Amino acid sequence: MNREDIQFLLMGTGPEYARLIEQRDRLNLQQYVDMPGRRFNEFCITALRTIDVGVSCDRINSYNQHCTME
Repeated sequence: MNREDIQFLLMGTGPEYARLIEQRDRLNLQQYVDMPGRRFNEFCITALRTIDVGVSCDRINSYNQHCTME
């Protein structure tokens, strides 16, 4: 769609992290997709205050059902 007014922030790591970095770079999406890895405290608070949409891909369980505010 040739949009340039969008930004994605993918926080965290996991078994696919390196592959996702490679795919982002191969598709030349560095300008639109930030992948800082695992972050804590102030970084997360600031990010959560500035996002329009947030998605958690964790499977639902008794712990993350409450911490992701589903």
